[in-house]
Amino acid sequence: MSPGPELGAKPFPVTLGDGGGAAYSVRQTADGGYIVGGEVSHAVTSSYTESAITVFKLDSTGTLVWQRDYAAGEDAYFQSLALTLDGGVIVSGTVSTQTAATYTSSVLLLKLDSTGNAQFARTILPSGDISDLNIEGVQQTADGGYAFAGYYFQNTVYTERAWLVKTDSAGNVQWDKTYGPDVQYSDRYFHSFQQTSDGGFIAAGSTNEFNGGDNSIWLVKTDSNGNISNCSDVHNDSAATGSIAVTVSNGDLSAVNDGLSYVADRLILSSAPLAATKECT
Repeated sequence: MSPGPELGAKPFPVTLGDGGGAAYSVRQTADGGYIVGGEVSHAVTSSYTESAITVFKLDSTGTLVWQRDYAAGEDAYFQSLALTLDGGVIVSGTVSTQTAATYTSSVLLLKLDSTGNAQFARTILPSGDISDLNIEGVQQTADGGYAFAGYYFQNTVYTERAWLVKTDSAGNVQWDKTYGPDVQYSDRYFHSFQQTSDGGFIAAGSTNEFNGGDNSIWLVKTDSNGNISNCSDVHNDSAATGSIAVTVSNGDLSAVNDGLSYVADRLILSSAPLAATKECT
């Protein structure tokens, strides 16, 4: 059964916006309120819309305190957010940019202060001919920098690469690495990660390397520089980085009462124990 509200808490089911967007991440702030991130769509013409990142602050009762929309490139798409030690927020997403000859999707790192003002916006693009760029999480690291994980498709090798990137406090890349044998059809994905108490990283995802082409659970533990001792399947990348202009505007969300009901969950147990394979020794 899904748990009910915590004893003494005041639930506040609300719906924000008019259907032109979605929320994808929420964190409770030190003052008891909440920071929420997602996307909104803006009509450019009657037949064309552009996507922008939206971040908004609620107080502990669900009352809207502020909301900002962040437009960049042709479209900006939200992926995740995390709180930072200065009371602000680090946002990860992707941004599409276009020239007369190219259309490119890059990672977007967007640092906000405690009231949603943009402090920096950096683009990060893996090297080579790539597509299917996905970012799964971002967090501030112990040294004040940032890290994110994800995956992308390498069109020349024809494989999905699992990707881990570390930046300094201004969003400049310090190292970026991919993991697993870089051969055709050997697909690797990072879906979650966090920094560990020793300063390294643990990432969770999947690979098709060990199960006859089907996906298996895949865990990767690295040191603070993204390396694995005595493992040849860690590869340095040379991502292209840059700054991008972000247009910040006040949003126009409104809060309305919503209904809330709990639905019973059902737990399905696996019928057999997991089998572990150690890839690098």
